Amino acid sequence: METISETNKTLQALSRDLADAVEGASSSVVAINARRHLSSSGVCWADDVVVTAGHTIRRTEDISVILPRGQTVPATLVGADPATDLAVLKIDTADLSPPPLLSAILYSSRWEISFSPSGVERRKVLTPR
Repeated sequence: METISETNKTLQALSRDLADAVEGASSSVVAINARRHLSSSGVCWADDVVVTAGHTIRRTEDISVILPRGQTVPATLVGADPATDLAVLKIDTADLSPPPLLSAILYSSRWEISFSPSGVERRKVLTPR
């Protein structure tokens, strides 16, 4: 049985690992303007590819992406899959890269890390699922 001291060390290590994951991923999170008056978030999947929730894409033209440093670039809808609620956008920039691989294995239905898109109050949330 773990002692309180061992539990605290485990929780502190988890806290550091999660903070590192958030810091590493935050530079790959973008804001997407593809519906009136609301932006949504997406994440860089490859150098010129952004993945987002499909239901947030309300138009197929005049889509723009706001990069983490505030630069706005045009985007093209490459594809969407309603079954998985994913949409793929192509952008033309070399100023974005995918997040680094995490050392921890992520399991579905365990924890979720959510990021606010740029241009919105910067907020990072960790919630149990």
